[in-house]
Amino acid sequence: MSVIGTNSAALRAQRAIETAGKAQAEAAQRLSTGKRINSAKDDAAGLAIASSMTSQIRGLEVGKRNAADAISLTQTAEGVLGEVENSLQRLRELSLQANNGVLDMDDRAALQTEFSQTVAHIDALLGNAAFNGIALFSDTSRGIVARDYNRDGDFRDYDVYGSDQDEPLHNAGSGTITVQAGPNSDDTVTITLPTLRSNDDNFTLLGTDIAVSGTMRFVGIGNIDLTLTQDVDVAPVWGYDSGGHYSWADPAGHVAYTDSDYKSFAAIGVTARTGLTVIDAALDQIATARIALGSSQRRLESLSAQMDDSIVNLTEARSRIEDADFSAETTALARSQILSQAATAMLAQANARQQDVLKLIE
Repeated sequence: MSVIGTNSAALRAQRAIETAGKAQAEAAQRLSTGKRINSAKDDAAGLAIASSMTSQIRGLEVGKRNAADAISLTQTAEGVLGEVENSLQRLRELSLQANNGVLDMDDRAALQTEFSQTVAHIDALLGNAAFNGIALFSDTSRGIVARDYNRDGDFRDYDVYGSDQDEPLHNAGSGTITVQAGPNSDDTVTITLPTLRSNDDNFTLLGTDIAVSGTMRFVGIGNIDLTLTQDVDVAPVWGYDSGGHYSWADPAGHVAYTDSDYKSFAAIGVTARTGLTVIDAALDQIATARIALGSSQRRLESLSAQMDDSIVNLTEARSRIEDADFSAETTALARSQILSQAATAMLAQANARQQDVLKLIE
């Protein structure tokens, strides 16, 4: 049938040109951006999956940086404790030397001078240790105020007289730092930093509970006096305690936060022999803290390595979903270009064929 009102062949050729043009534009876009998915219409499900993977990858990258910062903190804290341990070893040497009966008081006084300077150095190390403004070993905000609820025959200064008051847990607290070491809210690591210094009380909490003159006390390294020949306790006072009872009681000025059920006083003094027990306990405290920090550091390093692997694998998986395959896209581009050219030629042929109808009119 010969008609001139409708040129079906030309319409088909135009449709083919349009289809080839869209394919050519899509291939060109993918090749120019390097992405197979440039909008949701390209692959809606793939876009959602790739977006979720991107969140995980970026979260892992942040978590890895957080872990690196936390590792730096643990290394800083562990370095401080290493120096404290070295100083404690020197205190032990001095105590051993002072425990020698052939030394006179002048010799002991000379040893005490170095001992006091070394204690002051430890005080400064623990009191000033910080990382990015965070106190490492002097945070007593989570501590419990020391009170004499132990009912050990100590002087009563709280209203527990005649009651069955149980011993509460008395401690100086500990600093806890939560590190977001992963892309999800529960991917956290908690670093615990023991409180070893009460700056408010100007007292370093390295020591142990010892009976001083028959009364249990927390004795710190600052209570050791190499010139003493016997231990010295604080003198009790006679007066009203907080419960309104008039009796013997400890004087004011005790350390507010300790790692003990017993109060501490700067006025307490113990000999070199007793001091060895205190220093050994302090060394144990430092060793325990270093073990905890080392374990946290190893865990953070392991998590960081695991996050590296996850980043690589997730990035590879995301690439398969959203990145353009250049081999396939260049083939598609060449195909669409050839089809566009062929369709254009066929459109010209279809338009030329209409002119043959004129011969029937002649």
